[in-house]
Amino acid sequence: MKGIVVKEVKVGEADKIVHILTDGLGLVSASCKGAMRVRSRLVSSTSLLAYSSFSLYQGKSMYTVDDARIEVQFWNLRQDVVKLSLAMYFLELVRKLAPDETDLRGHLKLVLNTLYFLDNGKRDISYLKPLFELRLLSMSGYMPDLVGCARCGQFVDQGMYFSPQSGDLICRECHLPVDDSHYTLLGSGLLAAMRHIIYSDFSRLFNFRVDATTLATLEKLAEQYLIYQTDGRFKALDFYKGLL
Repeated sequence: MKGIVVKEVKVGEADKIVHILTDGLGLVSASCKGAMRVRSRLVSSTSLLAYSSFSLYQGKSMYTVDDARIEVQFWNLRQDVVKLSLAMYFLELVRKLAPDETDLRGHLKLVLNTLYFLDNGKRDISYLKPLFELRLLSMSGYMPDLVGCARCGQFVDQGMYFSPQSGDLICRECHLPVDDSHYTLLGSGLLAAMRHIIYSDFSRLFNFRVDATTLATLEKLAEQYLIYQTDGRFKALDFYKGLL
């Protein structure tokens, strides 16, 4: 069973409990006996952000890690406090938003690919953050409706307004002055980017391009939509933003 450690909690002097996003069991908790000892064979493979192959057996209340072999450690993230804090935010989002299902392979794939690009620097932080937020929300039951105008159904590429509160679009013809406090006008490039993130096949997900101004607006809207839809505060997000 392969998975990535998304949380670890120390228990006593030598043990810990890890939360693992797996490729077949969903999001599970597992006890790691002696994993806090320096010479334990489980030290690296059960550490936070470690993507490992796990040998698990079912106990009365949770799984126990019998053995684990590390596959990817995302070493570069651990050398950059800003990247590491953003990675911690991604893991916090997954823990809070992932459905209670056994098949979370799509969630795992999103996490691993996003961390890969964050680790090797092939995509900018400001690119990865809104992409991860919008795609994860869409996969976890919070998909916005960007197909067409919520009032007339018209599909257009420009002159559309988006509401982070309701997660829908209205066109220029349906827009009213009273909507100004809830809706933001999207340029054609921004709307295309949001539709790509939400609806594209995963193989093409990381392949869109936008200019810096559009990217800044995308980052703002994605975070606003996340906060409105989840009605929550994220400690790792606050820490990440405090570093910028």
